[in-house]
Amino acid sequence: HAAAFLLVQTIQSALQAVVPLQEMSHAQAGTVRVKLLKVAARVLETTRAVRVHLCTSYPLQKTWMAVAQRLQAGAT
Repeated sequence: HAAAFLLVQTIQSALQAVVPLQEMSHAQAGTVRVKLLKVAARVLETTRAVRVHLCTSYPLQKTWMAVAQRLQAGAT
């Protein structure tokens, strides 16, 4: 449970940096889980990268990609 809490907390802080004026910037843990983590996607794994293909009709696709890029930049 601690790892899941840290993941959601990290995503929440990334959301505040990426979309500071939108409603998602102050989203609670349940909202983050439903809108950003429980998303239908196709995941392709290669030896060099993991690629996530989101559905083109997903309304938060740009937000999801911005958060993913922010998290990736913080990990390096």
